[in-house]
Amino acid sequence: MSRAETNPDSVRESFWGFLPVITCCGVLAVAGASIPQSRDARLSVVPRTNLTSGQKIRVSGADFAKGTTGGIVECSDAPGQPTIKVYGNKVRVSCTNPLKELFSTNKNGSFTPLTFVVHEHKVGPPAEGKDSAGHSASVDAAKYPCPPTPAQVRAGDVCIINAGDASGDNVTIPITFKNKTFF
Repeated sequence: MSRAETNPDSVRESFWGFLPVITCCGVLAVAGASIPQSRDARLSVVPRTNLTSGQKIRVSGADFAKGTTGGIVECSDAPGQPTIKVYGNKVRVSCTNPLKELFSTNKNGSFTPLTFVVHEHKVGPPAEGKDSAGHSASVDAAKYPCPPTPAQVRAGDVCIINAGDASGDNVTIPITFKNKTFF
């Protein structure tokens, strides 16, 4: 079993996640962090198995904080990844840009289904420049593909869709691709 449990509705305990933060002037930023997942928030990703690069999936959420904003990303969950700053917040190099897929919750804490396009191979980095390891974020992002390499699969790594909001609600769902590994 991978670090991200494979519950079809949501994964409630995580090895890491994204905590969106509202910064000065209402700009949303999303930071990679080692935080617990929300106990109540739920995420639906349809479909989430046997995916292909460029495929559109539907992502929706429920029981997030009411009237808040958040972001959705695709990443590898492989540990030890360098990070790069996005609006001053550390985000893993394997992730897509969290500011490209934003959602707003309604008065019930839900957000309607959004179309999200998944990609295979190198899906990050979320920003260009040098990462926390002092390398090109683009070069390091290639080391953490979706689907994972055979060695990463043996280590239990998976690809994930993560949604987090400005209040700290955070949910991760593992996804799989038709090509089970990246060679």
